[in-house]
Amino acid sequence: MLQVPNESEQQPAALTWDQVLQGVPEEKISPEQARAEIGNRLIPILLETEIPDKFAIERVTSVDNSTVNTKLRYLYTIEALRDHLFPAFLTAEHPIRTDENGSIVEQPKEEIEIAPWVNMVHAWTKLLNLANGLHYYQYHKDDPSISNFLLYAVEDLHGFTTMGSLKERLARPNSYYENQDGYYPENAWRESRVAGVNSLRHVNLPEMLYILDTFRAAFARQAPNE
Repeated sequence: MLQVPNESEQQPAALTWDQVLQGVPEEKISPEQARAEIGNRLIPILLETEIPDKFAIERVTSVDNSTVNTKLRYLYTIEALRDHLFPAFLTAEHPIRTDENGSIVEQPKEEIEIAPWVNMVHAWTKLLNLANGLHYYQYHKDDPSISNFLLYAVEDLHGFTTMGSLKERLARPNSYYENQDGYYPENAWRESRVAGVNSLRHVNLPEMLYILDTFRAAFARQAPNE
């Protein structure tokens, strides 16, 4: 027999569409502004840093979960970056696992599937790949292809942010970065086993800018008297 819930068991009224829309944070930056933000950080990296000779990265174009441990282990070999790879809030609920000596260990498959820092592992790999090109132009500043490369690099990094897709921005909004509490909608959706959530593992724009700012600080050119 069908049981009708009593008044105390009644479910809350369904959300209206207007209420749903009101709950979505408004993004206040255009794709053109996002490209400019990236470009304004990339040029000082070219002009004001000493980029190491070669970042020997692997599987640059793959964001498959099977590549995460390989990429992460390599990132941890770069001493200038190791302690600053991720904003602290991204690893608060899902810490990077290390041994008693602080050396990186294999991250469990189940953790890689849901951890919010995984996206940044792939983004770091993309920047390091482009940094190999920037290193070349630091020693070939008269090469006429430098402008083309900078435009290419900006487009490549912009293309790895959620700015290009409304679905991705809803999963990993720029505005949520400001909360610094480790939570993105993407986290919950991955944990609930919704398939295909931000499947390219794109980062939001503030995360990309964090990576660029961190790289610039880590490899800043030292003054002659320092």
